[in-house]
Amino acid sequence: LQAWVEAGFATEQGEAIKVPVQSPFVVERHAQRYANKQQLLDNLETKQKQMIDARSADRFYGRAPEPRPGLRSGHIPGSKNVPWNELVINGQLKQKAELKQIFEQAGVDLSQPIIVTCGSGMTAAILFLALTVLGCQSIALYDG
Repeated sequence: LQAWVEAGFATEQGEAIKVPVQSPFVVERHAQRYANKQQLLDNLETKQKQMIDARSADRFYGRAPEPRPGLRSGHIPGSKNVPWNELVINGQLKQKAELKQIFEQAGVDLSQPIIVTCGSGMTAAILFLALTVLGCQSIALYDG
């Protein structure tokens, strides 16, 4: 939103006006773009894909409690931590060179398959976007 406003685009306040859709929105699901629980468990054994967690370092290392009750602290064994907020500035992704450096400093091999995750899949999507901008071809998101 901040980048939208700074770019001079309009904003509105009040109740949203509902406009009927003229044609159906068709969604194409790409199975290779998401990972399920079993795939994550299998990857713990095979280690064929790198795991990258988008949460803060404190949540990743179990130093801060999870915001939702009942969730365990810590991270998936073998995963790497790239906090999503390190990839953005003023509501936009950082430049490609900066993004690449951040992932490489975390030990991520950008030429290898990757699964991104977080607590719910929301901030993992920012990692997914950044990796896509960097030209990574094999990225999946786990939202569990």
